[in-house]
Amino acid sequence: MFNFKNKKLITVTSFVLALVLTAGVAYAALSGVLTIQGNVNLNGDLKLEFMFAGPTPPGATVTPDGQTLIIDDFELLQPGAFEYFDIIILNTGSVDAKIVAIVEDVDSPLVLGGSLFHFEGATITVDDFMKEAILTVQWDIDDNYAHLNAGETKSFKITLDYVPN
Repeated sequence: MFNFKNKKLITVTSFVLALVLTAGVAYAALSGVLTIQGNVNLNGDLKLEFMFAGPTPPGATVTPDGQTLIIDDFELLQPGAFEYFDIIILNTGSVDAKIVAIVEDVDSPLVLGGSLFHFEGATITVDDFMKEAILTVQWDIDDNYAHLNAGETKSFKITLDYVPN
């Protein structure tokens, strides 16, 4: 019936088929997609506020939510002149907050700067709840008096944009 040659051929064929089938099953088992789903509940208050480190300058206000600092009737006498304000960013919430951006709304030709803008991307934790910074306001030195007359008042505001960390 079966000779040795046929028996050897059937054995080799069976072995190759078993090997291919094992490789296929192993590939299918190892190449599956793992999907992880979850929900995060944030329990606590998320709140950052502006404050002044010293007395509030004339014409300066902080909105009731503490997120926007407004200085109206600001006067600089000539291009290159500047003023600085000591600002505090305070975490009054119960959750760490990350500052996404400090948004400016400023009259031309005033330029805002200072260490306050170094806090973009920074986290203000509940434990280390206060960051002090300097906000500088300068009349652009390259301005040719076309935008602002000496003694004319201007205003600016800055707003904190932040998310939970």
